[in-house]
Amino acid sequence: MSLFSRINAPWSFHQTSQPYGNGHGPIVDWTHQWRSPIESLLERFDNLIDSLRDRLSPEIPEQRPEMPSAPVITVDTKRTEGLMLEEHQASIRGVTGDPTDPALTRGIAFSFTDEDTPREQLSVTIESSDPEVARAALDDHDVLCIAPVNAGNATIMVTVSDGKRDSQYTIDYAAADGSQTNNNARFHTGASDTSAAIAIGNGLTLVGDDEDQTLRLYDHDQSGAPLKSFNLDEALGLEEGEEVDIESVVDAGNGQHYWLGSLQDSERSMVFATQITGNDAASLEVEVAGQFSGLDAAIERWAEQNRPEMDFDGFEVEGSAYADGTLFLGLRAPIDADGRALVLPVLNAESLMASGSADGAQFGAALTLDLDGRTVRDIAPAGDGTWLISAGPANPGDDDGDPDNDNFQLYRWDGAHKVEEVDLNTNANATGGTAETLSNARIHDDGSVTLDVAYDNGTTDWSDTGTASKDLDDDIQTFTSATVTFDALPSLEPAVGDVAFTALDSNTNTFSFVALDAIATGTTLTFTSGDSAVTWTAPQSGLAAGSVVDFTANAGSFTGELALSLADGVTITANGETLYRAGLEGGENDLTLPGDDESLHYAGSTSDTAEALLKALSDASAWQTGGEAAGDFTIDTGHAPLPPPEPQDLGIAISEIWSGQSGSDVTEDWFEITNTSDTVIDFNQTPLYYDDDSADPEEAVQVQGLTTLAPGATAIVMVDGDEDAVAGFREAWSSVDLNGQEIGYTGSAAGLGSGGDQVTLWLGEPDRDTLAAEESYPDTEAFDAASWDVAHQRFITLENGGTASDALGGDGENVPAVATPGRLSGNNEGATSECSLLITEYVEGSGYNKAIELTNRGGSDLSLEGFTLSLYANGNTEANATQALGQYGTLAVGQSLVLANSQADQTVLDQSDDTSRVINYNGNDALVLTDGAGEIQDIVGTIGDDAYFARDVTLRRDESVTEGSDRFDAGQWQAYPQDTVDGLGSDATGDADTPADDVPNDTPPDIPDDNGDTMDLPPVELISTLQGSTMSSERVGDEVSVEAIVTLDARDGLEGFFLQEEDADQDNDELTSEGIFVYLPDSTSVADVAVGDRVRLTGTVEEYQGKTELTDVRSLEVTAQDQKLPTLTEVDLPIADKSTLAALESMRVSFQGEDGAPLTVTDTYELGRYGTVTLSSGGRLSQYTEINAPDQAGYQQWLDQIESRSILLDDASNAQNPAEILFGRGSEPLSADNTLRGGDTLEAATGVLDFAHQQWRLQSDQGLDFQPANPRPEQPDAQTLEDAPLKVASFNVLNYFETLDQSGNQITTPEGTEHGPRGANSELELIRQQDKLASAILDSDADIAGLMEVANDGYGAESSIAGLVEALNARSEAQWDYITPRDDSGNVVSPGSDAIAVGLIYQRDSVTPEGNAAINTSGAFVTGNRAPMLQTFQDNDSGETFSIAVNHFKSKGSVINGEEAIGDGQGNNNPTRVEAAEQLAAWIGTDPTGSGDSDVLIIGDLNSYAMEDPITTLQGEGYTLLDNDYSYSYNGQWGSLDHALASASMSDQVTGTTTWHINADEPTVLDYNTEYKSPEQIEALYNDAPFRASDHDPIIIGIDTGSDVQQAAGF
Repeated sequence: MSLFSRINAPWSFHQTSQPYGNGHGPIVDWTHQWRSPIESLLERFDNLIDSLRDRLSPEIPEQRPEMPSAPVITVDTKRTEGLMLEEHQASIRGVTGDPTDPALTRGIAFSFTDEDTPREQLSVTIESSDPEVARAALDDHDVLCIAPVNAGNATIMVTVSDGKRDSQYTIDYAAADGSQTNNNARFHTGASDTSAAIAIGNGLTLVGDDEDQTLRLYDHDQSGAPLKSFNLDEALGLEEGEEVDIESVVDAGNGQHYWLGSLQDSERSMVFATQITGNDAASLEVEVAGQFSGLDAAIERWAEQNRPEMDFDGFEVEGSAYADGTLFLGLRAPIDADGRALVLPVLNAESLMASGSADGAQFGAALTLDLDGRTVRDIAPAGDGTWLISAGPANPGDDDGDPDNDNFQLYRWDGAHKVEEVDLNTNANATGGTAETLSNARIHDDGSVTLDVAYDNGTTDWSDTGTASKDLDDDIQTFTSATVTFDALPSLEPAVGDVAFTALDSNTNTFSFVALDAIATGTTLTFTSGDSAVTWTAPQSGLAAGSVVDFTANAGSFTGELALSLADGVTITANGETLYRAGLEGGENDLTLPGDDESLHYAGSTSDTAEALLKALSDASAWQTGGEAAGDFTIDTGHAPLPPPEPQDLGIAISEIWSGQSGSDVTEDWFEITNTSDTVIDFNQTPLYYDDDSADPEEAVQVQGLTTLAPGATAIVMVDGDEDAVAGFREAWSSVDLNGQEIGYTGSAAGLGSGGDQVTLWLGEPDRDTLAAEESYPDTEAFDAASWDVAHQRFITLENGGTASDALGGDGENVPAVATPGRLSGNNEGATSECSLLITEYVEGSGYNKAIELTNRGGSDLSLEGFTLSLYANGNTEANATQALGQYGTLAVGQSLVLANSQADQTVLDQSDDTSRVINYNGNDALVLTDGAGEIQDIVGTIGDDAYFARDVTLRRDESVTEGSDRFDAGQWQAYPQDTVDGLGSDATGDADTPADDVPNDTPPDIPDDNGDTMDLPPVELISTLQGSTMSSERVGDEVSVEAIVTLDARDGLEGFFLQEEDADQDNDELTSEGIFVYLPDSTSVADVAVGDRVRLTGTVEEYQGKTELTDVRSLEVTAQDQKLPTLTEVDLPIADKSTLAALESMRVSFQGEDGAPLTVTDTYELGRYGTVTLSSGGRLSQYTEINAPDQAGYQQWLDQIESRSILLDDASNAQNPAEILFGRGSEPLSADNTLRGGDTLEAATGVLDFAHQQWRLQSDQGLDFQPANPRPEQPDAQTLEDAPLKVASFNVLNYFETLDQSGNQITTPEGTEHGPRGANSELELIRQQDKLASAILDSDADIAGLMEVANDGYGAESSIAGLVEALNARSEAQWDYITPRDDSGNVVSPGSDAIAVGLIYQRDSVTPEGNAAINTSGAFVTGNRAPMLQTFQDNDSGETFSIAVNHFKSKGSVINGEEAIGDGQGNNNPTRVEAAEQLAAWIGTDPTGSGDSDVLIIGDLNSYAMEDPITTLQGEGYTLLDNDYSYSYNGQWGSLDHALASASMSDQVTGTTTWHINADEPTVLDYNTEYKSPEQIEALYNDAPFRASDHDPIIIGIDTGSDVQQAAGF
């Protein structure tokens, strides 16, 4: 799937009637709101005349009064965000469909003041020069909001007057059409060619552009101008005009980033480093920290030695990555000879940066990546040690013949040779842009990934003006960004067909195999024969496709012993999956070999596609006895660049080329073509395309003005010219007989250079098969102004038959051109006769019902050869689409030709002769009929004018009209009702012989006239007829009227309201819904509504993201108030098939549990963010593996079951972080004191059933009566603990960092690694976090507490664990201390290199540490799993000793080692956690602390539910699981990731275990964080009680070491 998909956004700007400006009168209608610029000018001219008259004949007063001061307009920058505004004017970009358009959603805050006049007496007017482009209005707070309507440019004039003097503020407004992007796309101004980006802080992006050296900081989630900019020209020592051509950026560590140019030449060869500090717009600073140049020359030297056969003259780097000191350069060009993209490692980038020169650049072996014929455009870290690559089409000239790889695609890369395509499932289209920039990849707990993508929109014509974005002023240059989401990173593990044997020798127990696809770093393959096996591990450099691995030559990469027997078969497996098997007959083999040979090798082809080679390798006939196996294979990607295309014999030859002259040119450049075939070439049927020596099909331009070319005839083509150039040519060569000579032109195109160039032509859409001719010519210096004779390969002179032009040019305006234009004069075959072809019917109906009728109203048959019908849409002056008519042959007298839209109703298509892309217009688009000479023969509408002349209407030409016209005359046409098509094709009126009086030609029917006449509205229908019995309405696009009851007014939250038929009007069909949503983002132009109102409205049926709704409401009337609401429909959960809820969509419903039981709160994770709660039937939802053994089939059934048991309750608002969180207990809002906990209940959930964001949800704007079925436990359950003398607690403290997460802060681990903080990002948050944790630990009454997720910042006085202990001691009489792990020499032992670690704290009056704590950082605890800590304690009362092992296993989130979830419920990385459990048990068994005591408690966050493999592994090692309750909630499912296990000798000393439910049950919004909270919420949603101190519940274990139990000594 491409990175681009189109999802229509539900956006429209409605005509409104709204109050205006501090009590001034309302704007009655948009049609009266805009003053004509001419009227304004005339009014000001009259005022000027009056002023002059007063000055010429003044009345002399006794004392001249002071001139009153003019009003002052000031932009309030504190209230205006996202826009770049100057003192008196501004240039602003707006985008239709953009939900964050700053000028529309936030507006421009003005201040209007006058020394003599109070604000309320000032008059403010707002004028738009083109209301069809932009409309604007001022609100009561003097905030101007501008709404884009259509693409184009307009001027918004703000005028303030005190009655005597005026002041103005001018806004040059550029509108773009973003309606085809979804709401996820954002439009950022200030730059166009984004090429590199890094994430900054929370939601910010620092962007580089390949057009300058300015880094710009943007809010990724908001459209608009940069928040801050950093121009680095001076710091980089660049002169004006010099550029780096920034293409990529990498994080080089230590706060430094390397920014790379394209490196394609010496001027763009710079790599520079920046030091970035700060994480928000206020604090962010960027300083240049170093630079070096010359890498381009170093790469060229490398290419000469390593890729001599490849053309590196135009190489270009666009993506880069940085890992372990190596800078990886991803090349956009060239692509490798085998069709793989090149990545070139620079091994010493850091030393190059230090030296300031690339002279000593050292390169590693080039990596070649199979990106399906694409090359690298950007590379970004995926967040798990692998990378994401944006890959785009290879450069022109690298065509591989595959039309399916001409788009952008995303890949996962292992950093070596292995890539896999990413399966995208949620995307955003960026208008006209390419996905050049990746940043900020985030892997979520469920394995899904989100990625920020910025698009290069440098060539986008945003406003349909013909100007590319990069050529606009900076203020309105625009690029787009979006966040794309995909379900999971693709696996990099080998699949079936990726490997096969190349040799097998049972005598020596050896073999070799080939990788038919690249194998990722660290991949493990197991080779099994009988009961024996060996394991091979891929090297750090991975394994390239085609590599052969020989057992003997690579013995160091194999472990184990193999007794190879073909009788037993030999199998290759990876992660338990069989990839390949060889054996003798009778087995299920991929390769079946004869039984009498013991040593065999493959002797077949070693160069082909992977599929073909796999087939050959599996064919026993290709195997031979003895000998040696083949060397490495060559894997054909199928995407190797094809050889340069050769011109085809298509009947076109280039016969002459004139490329201009020094000084002024006589004419534009031109060339001559000759028809070398024996048939007429019709350029209307097969267009001619031109380019210069770049020969780029994508840049080729269509030649205009040519009609046909007879055999042997010639035609002239003007290069980079238009009709004027044609006329100039004829004048310049007026003495040459050019009568009948075809002369065409290219329009804007690449000119022909005097230093030698080439003419390249295609006959038909440019590609390899349509290349018609290529001819080059040499430098013209010695033959200035002479044309090139292609046939004789010489310049034409007067001596060899040339002719001098009549016009003179050159440096002295005295040099003629010398050529032979038209020497092979052609005839005039194919010219049209005198025209009698007219447009006689114009159908602009509903939906796609559009058709054009053309009729021969002359007196003889008419050939359509040379005629063209063209569409000029939206006021364009160039055709948007053309249709050559010659293919339709000849029209007899009175005969008609009908062309229709291909998606028109069958009624229209049945009466049409053909379909055409030209027939795609609205009532303001011109259709033009031209003849073979390009002259206009007839027209409907006006070119360049987008005013409506006919919409929702059929126009028929008066029969008396027999000649066409180049100007549209509405008086020649009669209008008929919409969708009138009878008689179409017969040049007659059909049955509809009475024109429709109610369908005017000049006014859209849905706009009331100035007299307020009643609108023509469709009749009222039942909602059930619109909804239908299927998931989607069959009435989409229809304008309809309904009358029903307002059941939920959600205009503030959902921009609309819900309607439902009265009980009496319901159709009693269980398959059809009686309700519908009305989308009304701006309700100021229609009547106000309230719940209980019966309203009659007219709107258009639409489907938006699976929900049927009414949009574009143009009439709304309240017909009754305070009506009885429709009866609630009762729904019992579970619901096996939720698609059946479509029959209740938008209706009032009441959900209950099974058999009427209450519903249970099972998820409040997004209660504070989106106001939602998940409710379930049959109690809260459990995690599958909390109560079931892992199983793939069982897990899927479980997911289906819990889906059927749940429903989402929503607060009828799309707003994030609502000011009032609706759902707390007892129908009251949520607060710190009025929580809503998991397990609380609700008798019935009532509201309106909605389908939004791909999920069924119950909308309610009222609090519901939740009951406190799960009270807050103030203390752990003492009864369960049985008054234990000692208590041990396991606390996950949720990233407790005393270094604040702000201003680029870093922590340094004892091992020396640096990490960004993960916890509090302000002093206030740290205090709040610390208070809650201290309350929790102290109230737990624990004597020892194991901690997870504490900052790994050492054990000094300033460390986080020391700070937490200090906070405990300040709040308690007990004296807490913490464990510092040391070795026998007293040196601190590092707990690993991760940002977080485990820790132990204890009360000194309860226990005493015995010896040093032990840390294990080997094996499974190097990465992923945090290093466990083991400490032996002595009970101060009993004197007995016991040990505590604190653990934190790898999470189920980001994948490591390719250990993706296998669908059995255990999530990602289960093997890593199992390995940790095994190693932990073995390590404890060695008595690391030397205690000699087998009493051990294992505690911590094991990231495994109770029935999962890591837990059963520990149980299998003799440990008893002590906990049996949930401690964590994820996706509304409950289980325990936190555990306590006791050794056999310890378990009898455990008095009891309890999980203290203070965290997991509580809404996340009640935690310590202050982000996204108002000052009132910061106070109301927080207290220092222990509740929501973390996201995991603590586990408390009671211990009595002085019991009479006989304790075992030693392990």
